[in-house]
Amino acid sequence: MKDKRKIGIGEMKYIDDEGKEKEYIFTLPSLDKLPNDIYANQVVVHHTFSEFTLLFSRVQAPIKENQFPKDKYIEVPVVARIVLPPQVVESLVKALSGNYENYKKTYVNKKGK
Repeated sequence: MKDKRKIGIGEMKYIDDEGKEKEYIFTLPSLDKLPNDIYANQVVVHHTFSEFTLLFSRVQAPIKENQFPKDKYIEVPVVARIVLPPQVVESLVKALSGNYENYKKTYVNKKGK
C-alpha cells in the first residue's frame, strides 16, 4: 500500500485581487512520486555570502590494476550539487543534528542490549 499522507513543510499566505486572504500549505509528494535515491558517501561544502553549495559524490577505490590512473589523482563522480540559502542551511543543521542524535540512541548507544 502506498503512503498517501501529506507532509506539510511550510505555508504561504497572500491577499488576492479581491482583498481576501488565501492560505496554501507546501507539501512533499507521496512516496510513490519521489525520484530514485541517489547514493553518496562523500560531501564537500563551499559557501559564499549568499549561499552554500553541497557537492555529493560517490567515492570508490579502483579494484583492478588497469583501473588505477597514471598519476595519483582519482576523479570521483559528483552525483548531486545542491545550492541552499543560509536560512535553509540553519534548519538543515538542526534537523540533521536531531536525527543524528536519534540515530545514535537507536543504533549506536545500545551497547549489547
